[in-house]
Amino acid sequence: MGTTFYDPYAAVMHAEWRERARRWRARPGESVFHLAGLLALLGAGVAMALRAGPPLLDSAAALWARYPEAAALAFLGAAASSGWQASRRAIQIWTTDWLAAQPTQPAVHRRRLRGIWLRQGLAWALPGAAVLAWADAETGPRIALPVGLLLAAGVGGRWAQRPPRAASQRTRRVTPFASRGRGTMSTWQLAEAGATLAPARLAPLLLVLLLMPRGPWTMILPALLLVIGLSLAHAWQRSVAVIPRAEAWLQTQPVRAGRWLRDAAALPTLLGAALAGLTAAVIWKLSGGYFAALTGIGVLALLALIWAVTVRWRRTPRHIGMHVAAQGMLLALVAQSLPIAAPALWAIQMVWLVRKGWR
Repeated sequence: MGTTFYDPYAAVMHAEWRERARRWRARPGESVFHLAGLLALLGAGVAMALRAGPPLLDSAAALWARYPEAAALAFLGAAASSGWQASRRAIQIWTTDWLAAQPTQPAVHRRRLRGIWLRQGLAWALPGAAVLAWADAETGPRIALPVGLLLAAGVGGRWAQRPPRAASQRTRRVTPFASRGRGTMSTWQLAEAGATLAPARLAPLLLVLLLMPRGPWTMILPALLLVIGLSLAHAWQRSVAVIPRAEAWLQTQPVRAGRWLRDAAALPTLLGAALAGLTAAVIWKLSGGYFAALTGIGVLALLALIWAVTVRWRRTPRHIGMHVAAQGMLLALVAQSLPIAAPALWAIQMVWLVRKGWR
């Protein structure tokens, strides 16, 4: 019988869930109302997925039928990258959070990393199996691709466990935008967002060029646009992720939140406008101007909503993802059932979130 080591992270998670259950039992009416709203949003999400799923599966099946090698490499690369990112994120949390001082056994970390690899692999294996089943592929690829995706996620996770290089071997600058001048929120955001333009960050994205099938040189243009879009999206995400970290650092200081939150909106707005403009340009080239303009406005509105949710719940960053999903699902539900009311709802959401978060 194997030895079971104490897992402080599992203990903290169980304690948090017990506290949530205690609060839910203490306020049954509010809990039932929240549950009903969550089920309604989930039902709307399932209905939207069932409506949009077949066209997406048709496109993926056609891509698989025409370029099976490139599609398989794209799936495998995405699974490996997902396993690597999730593992690096977990390792960073384990080495920097308040539980890092606990004498945790290495076996606990290995067991948790195996769970991360399995979840990331399944997150890509299930869509891959669905695409192959929809494309009516042969039995061999139906089995080989999901298994390969599970293994790719594990390989990416194992790669993330490499020991860091010595300080003397590291590059001196991890971002082209070194912090200069006086310390401001925008300077911090610019340094973080600029890290996406470092060669080490751009090199994995350039692998997209290798996935393009052979053909005219103009076929490289979609891959380049995809690399630029992914770089802009990552830079925007890093600039917004600074806000909860700044709150954790400044909450003990006698500084009003509005003083630095105004400075925290400039760079995300600029990057969001660039990403929305790029998306609109691609859609305009494919289908026309009216739909392209609506798509660009929608991308910018969604990014602004995510920024506002981050500002509102910056003191509890673990809840940001849940609230982003809830606010986005509510807006998507209204936009689908009553499109004319979607701009008004978005404005109400923005005003409420920013007013609550500005305190």
